[in-house]
Amino acid sequence: MSYVLKRTGPLAVAALALGISLPAAGTTCPASCEWGYGPGVGPATWGATCCPVCDGASQSPIDIRPTDASAGDLGPLRLNYRESHLELSNDGRTLVVTDELEPGANYLELGDRRWDLTQFHFHSLSEHTIDGEHFPLEIHFVHRRTSYDVAVIAVMVEEGPRKPAFNPLWNSLPAVESVAARTVILNPRRLIPGQLAYYTYRGSMTEPDCAEVVTWFVLRKPVPMSSEQIEAFRAIFESNYRPVQPLNGRSVLTGE
Repeated sequence: MSYVLKRTGPLAVAALALGISLPAAGTTCPASCEWGYGPGVGPATWGATCCPVCDGASQSPIDIRPTDASAGDLGPLRLNYRESHLELSNDGRTLVVTDELEPGANYLELGDRRWDLTQFHFHSLSEHTIDGEHFPLEIHFVHRRTSYDVAVIAVMVEEGPRKPAFNPLWNSLPAVESVAARTVILNPRRLIPGQLAYYTYRGSMTEPDCAEVVTWFVLRKPVPMSSEQIEAFRAIFESNYRPVQPLNGRSVLTGE
């Protein structure tokens, strides 16, 4: 997908609150390129062979240092999710669950802003780190207002008791890449901690086109998965994470 970034509207307001600058107007990325996580196509090559923005100054993920984060006043996250018909697929790089059968049914609000959930997907290991430490998995819930105003909730997964809420997905894990999607009925809210305290910063998508259009909300509380659930995912997607990127002076704020 190509993006043209604008310097006005809600994105600019959020960027100002987080103390960063937006890319110059007219920044674009190619519609497609060959990329992955293995030798020759991995994250280190994306900027040179796929999209120059992947070498930009506001890239994600990052290492979050809780003691360096500042208190913000952006308010609480409000998740308006419900039981929905979702489509589950293996795109060759991760497990993707799309919310296209009932568009607008699930959405995120912060203040007077609303982003609609479009999909969520999984990474192993976690892409963000906390004080330099990875979690076994990380889930990204991707919400959009427009192509240049994206909000992603990142949920860390820690090893613990089995979480039955993942059963509708894990019982249908597609082991091979396929264009055919499987329909599951699930309320995505059940995959997210009850407490929504977060770290937030301005960054990018963590895969090409690496567009620097994302407000990240990295939840401070993880969700548990059993070792068997974690290994079931890793048996299909052993390593599909981008290493942390330089902070380059960006602010990390906390919210409740």
